[in-house]
Amino acid sequence: AGVDHYTMLRSKGSIGEYVLSVGANINNKIYIGASLGIQSVYQRKYIDYVEEYFYDAPSQNTPDFGNSGLDYQLLRWKLNQSVIVDGTGVNFKAGIVYRPTANLRLGAAIHTPTYYSLDYSYRADIFSDIRNNADNKVATVGNATPRANNSGGNSWDFTSPARLMFGASYTFGTFAIVSIDYERDWYNGIRVKNVPQYNYFSEEDYKAEFKHNFQGTNSIRAGVEVKPLPILALRVGGGYTDSMLKERDFYVNDAYTSMPTTYESYYFSAGAGVNLGRNTTLDLAYQYVTNKQTQYQLFFSRPENGGDMETWSGLYDTSLKRHYLAATLSFRF
Repeated sequence: AGVDHYTMLRSKGSIGEYVLSVGANINNKIYIGASLGIQSVYQRKYIDYVEEYFYDAPSQNTPDFGNSGLDYQLLRWKLNQSVIVDGTGVNFKAGIVYRPTANLRLGAAIHTPTYYSLDYSYRADIFSDIRNNADNKVATVGNATPRANNSGGNSWDFTSPARLMFGASYTFGTFAIVSIDYERDWYNGIRVKNVPQYNYFSEEDYKAEFKHNFQGTNSIRAGVEVKPLPILALRVGGGYTDSMLKERDFYVNDAYTSMPTTYESYYFSAGAGVNLGRNTTLDLAYQYVTNKQTQYQLFFSRPENGGDMETWSGLYDTSLKRHYLAATLSFRF
């Protein structure tokens, strides 16, 4: 039989954050703010792998589509895998802005790691379409695995990187403002606090992975905004984030990496704001982002006892380019 095969992935989900915040103004010189963030995480993925079989046209020699000795023929089968991730996260953020002069503002902020607790469930189903050559009817048979649930004490508990930020801005009257920001994210500080009971790696294994192979990243952003007219503001900016990988060349050229990891990012942004009335404004913003990723391969196989790979897909080198557009309509009251 001839074989045709394909795979399909469907994924949808969301991450939302609910924030409780408080702020204070001390003599128009010092501004203090803090917030408690509660995140909601949900993702559902379906992965289908399908094979279809094609037989010779019936003839006198092969009356039952090419296999005269078979009572039944497999025409099609599908493996469906479903993965659901559902959970919450919590974090704390605090910041301060100091204005030593009327035109200059200096700021600093710290974001604690977000502590996530995520439940994970998995199930697989297989379906086969089989022809009965005696009556030329096709029947579908199927089977399913039990649902594997990692929840409660078996959930995934982990933290995101901690973040520290500094910034400065200077205004030129009511005509222009220039700003620059620096951000430090400690990816080597990511920790896994709890893993499912039968997971192959322990919390200490993950700690060693992040501590030895990852590092803190540095991000720099700068921008300028001008007001050519009292009702119009125009702005432009850019930014750069370096690699989170401690040995970047090792990951970039590693032939056994099966999943791409972002190691460098560039940003460009522009926007415009218009006063539509005394208490109403409209703002449009655009951002272009380029993420460079390590090389990866789709599949490989090698003997169980080691040795060279017997088959592999080759290395793929990709970068993601994204365009973001946002519109904000504000009312002051």
